[in-house]
Amino acid sequence: MSKQLIENDEISSFIDVIVNDISEALSKSKSDSTFILTQVGWDHIKIGDLFFKYNSIDQVFINLGLSHQIQNQYYNEPNLCSICMTNQINISLSCNHQFCNDCLNMHIEEQLKNTGFLKCLYFQCNKIILTIFYSHLVRDIFRLCYNRNQQLYDIIFSNLQSNLIYYYLKIIFTIKLNYFLNIINMLINFWMNIQINSIRKKSNSTDLK
Repeated sequence: MSKQLIENDEISSFIDVIVNDISEALSKSKSDSTFILTQVGWDHIKIGDLFFKYNSIDQVFINLGLSHQIQNQYYNEPNLCSICMTNQINISLSCNHQFCNDCLNMHIEEQLKNTGFLKCLYFQCNKIILTIFYSHLVRDIFRLCYNRNQQLYDIIFSNLQSNLIYYYLKIIFTIKLNYFLNIINMLINFWMNIQINSIRKKSNSTDLK
């Protein structure tokens, strides 16, 4: 089966349409809408399911760990990043944990590729990082996820084809077997009828004598 990859402009258009629709439907910013879409695997139907479950979009955000108090602040203090201990701190999250741009971007990119749940780098901190920090990476990660899903689909479809072939052959074999058995039964019945008629003829001839 031939596999067609989505072009960059198609990805951008597709993402923009979904984000705009969710943003209008939920009366939320595009940043928040993009975040919640990443948490449900870009399945907008799940958002409706979560809304009906909690009956409140704010409750949906809370259950997804969305914090509205996150701040993006840049500092000039000569403090070093606690991760690399080399670069100066220039970003602070709402949890007040601070990092350099390079470490934060590396962490975000790795988390997007592996889990999709972006939490603070600090040990045992569960605060969610909003999309304002990684909006520039969304399209690349979406393309990666699409390609992975396409590969998974190909594997499933291939296995499905194999299963279909198996069941097709099984059905054909069953039909052929039943057909063969029917022919055997017909021959047996035909032979028995001949024998019965032969016996009847002999009996009739004996009676006539």
